[in-house]
Amino acid sequence: YGSVTGKGQLKDGGGNSSDETTLHLIPISIGIAYNFDVLAIRWNIPLVPYVKLGIDYSIWIVTDGLGSITSDSDSGTDGSGDTWGWHTSVGLKILLDTFAPDMAQSFDIEAGVNNSYIFAELLYADISDFGSSRSWDVGALTGLFGLAFEF
Repeated sequence: YGSVTGKGQLKDGGGNSSDETTLHLIPISIGIAYNFDVLAIRWNIPLVPYVKLGIDYSIWIVTDGLGSITSDSDSGTDGSGDTWGWHTSVGLKILLDTFAPDMAQSFDIEAGVNNSYIFAELLYADISDFGSSRSWDVGALTGLFGLAFEF
């Protein structure tokens, strides 16, 4: 979930309104991933490159300063809808189990965590109803990093 708040635009094109408006996004995605972990498994090299590919669905809602969904009575449209798209990413994980194998084994037995990683990923999402000119484009190119656990 994400949201951003700003000033609304006047209908006549005369600039910003004094009212605030908020865009709410609820992203949903499903995908597949491939981890090239043969280096870590066979030769104890802790680098695990990976790729992902998937389908995305984003629900969007635009609200006015009172929290009501916006609408345009002239065109008959309201400020809510959905947008389909796709995503792909590439990344690199560093297998932390290699650096503390005894701790990793205890973590697996006590908490069920098979592997722990730190990772960096470059994600490209094209969420624009597959290039439709009549749709919002709510995709982006994003860099991610963090800690990952494999159960």
